[in-house]
Amino acid sequence: QEFLEGCERSDKGKVLRAIAALTENSNFESAVKTIETALMYDAFDTDSLMNLHRRIHGGVRELPPLSLGDKLPRLTPVNPNLDAYDAGLTRRGGVSQC
Repeated sequence: QEFLEGCERSDKGKVLRAIAALTENSNFESAVKTIETALMYDAFDTDSLMNLHRRIHGGVRELPPLSLGDKLPRLTPVNPNLDAYDAGLTRRGGVSQC
């Protein structure tokens, strides 16, 4: 009920059909878990529902963030000479070529 209240009036039929499809494809408990997650994200459209369901129940493994530590080399900052770019992009007479 709470989920449907957050939906646009014109989208309620589509959302109900999506919920029915989720229930058919997996089971009612999985559909309910998907809707609970959608409520946490304030995602009330059918595309978000389907994507959340695939992410939660599709067997996609959540990977932890990578820690690179000190393995990346220290790069020196690049300070471009923008006046040189401006001069290259300007024709004689001060008219820009862009």
